[in-house]
Amino acid sequence: MEGTSNIDSIFNPDVAFSFGIVTAIGLLAGSISDQQYWQRSFAIKKKDLKKSFIFGSLIFGIVPVALSILGFMAVNPNLGITLPQGIDPSMIGIQTVTTLLPSWAILLFIIMLLSGLSSTLDSGLMATSSLWITDVSKNNSEKSQITSARLAMVGIGIIGLVIAYITHYIPEFGLKHLWWIFNTIAACVMVPTVLSLYKKRLSEKGVFLGIAISFVIGVPLFIYSNIINNSIFIVASFLLVVFISTILTITLPKKVKLNTTLFD
Repeated sequence: MEGTSNIDSIFNPDVAFSFGIVTAIGLLAGSISDQQYWQRSFAIKKKDLKKSFIFGSLIFGIVPVALSILGFMAVNPNLGITLPQGIDPSMIGIQTVTTLLPSWAILLFIIMLLSGLSSTLDSGLMATSSLWITDVSKNNSEKSQITSARLAMVGIGIIGLVIAYITHYIPEFGLKHLWWIFNTIAACVMVPTVLSLYKKRLSEKGVFLGIAISFVIGVPLFIYSNIINNSIFIVASFLLVVFISTILTITLPKKVKLNTTLFD
């Protein structure tokens, strides 16, 4: 199977370097920058906030850990699990179920996947509509806000569908690359977001330049690194995104206006 043919162990350092670093930081960046998590934070009582996220993450962790077992099973050559030519390696879980289980089990597995993905899609659409009516539309009446929010959901849905078709029709560009690119974009705002919570004298200019420059320089380099499939370049360009946004955010101090009345 593509992507696992040269891997002899789940502890292979090449996996930790080429995939683990980007994925680990990307998941943290996605959690910090994702509007969905902020909305959940605001919806939870302050006294329950910490335990809600701790226990919620532990319960949710069961899902990826359990589903990853299907991928590890597929690495075993004795099971004879192979993906058809041209299918993205991320579909290996479905292929494992298709190979080992009867057709009725496959149907249940697909329904389970669609249910989980639909819940995430629902959260994403609500987060988009919230940002739209708060920061972009700013309609006053309740009716106009609802209409604007619905239009925002339709708009982001169309954009997502277009991206899905791009992923499908561009050769050598799969879900893995799309996932990494989105994580890289999230990494641009990860450190500035965290610093905005704890650093009082945070420079608006530093935040803006950090995000903008890391996006303009880092994201194209990351995309190019994926095109040439160079693991060192992939990790280096990803870390460059975090480095640029961090340095500019920290080194550009906020200007403080003096109270001139003290000298009058």
